[in-house]
Amino acid sequence: MAIEDTVKGWPWYAQVALFLGIAVVLFYFGNRFMIEPQKVKMAQLNKERDQLLQEINKGETLKSRYIEFEAELKRLETQLDTLKKILPSTEEIIPLYSRIQQEATELGLVIVSFKPGGKAPQQFYDNWPLNMTLNGNYHTLAKFFERLGKLYRIINVNDVSIKPLAASKTGTNQNTIASTCIATTFIYKEESTATTTTKGAKAPPKKGGLVQ
Repeated sequence: MAIEDTVKGWPWYAQVALFLGIAVVLFYFGNRFMIEPQKVKMAQLNKERDQLLQEINKGETLKSRYIEFEAELKRLETQLDTLKKILPSTEEIIPLYSRIQQEATELGLVIVSFKPGGKAPQQFYDNWPLNMTLNGNYHTLAKFFERLGKLYRIINVNDVSIKPLAASKTGTNQNTIASTCIATTFIYKEESTATTTTKGAKAPPKKGGLVQ
């Protein structure tokens, strides 16, 4: 009370100066011990929030990439299943050769020579060439190649050579030409025999080809 009475006895401007001084002191200590620590804490929290957002964004990116990877893997598995269907296994090669002979015979072609060649290993499949010599005419030969192209299995016909038959060999069966060709099919390699994937590995040729 004595201090209060003393202050009241001061001139008004002295009282104002005193109150301003007290306010400055309170602001200084309040700012230093209360406001500044809060600012530092808020800055740290903001930093942690930004880091967390970065982690979330990174996680979203990884999630998106994972989804894309899963989709790509599923697409490749589907392609592999399709590849297995159109590329015969080793056990199916003999029935396939029989089917080729059947197609030729049904069209009236004379099979002069039918010689399977040795396989040529590739990255994920083997080439199995078949050397054929056929007697017939242009129409039946073209129909034969057309039928091979329509088979579900991949068969490519290459190195086609056509020569006229001698008059003594034509007879009355309308066979006017002799043709040699190589019909190549492709055998899918199972995982146990396939080699490790390398850059630039060749894919099997597309279905149904007649290349002279």
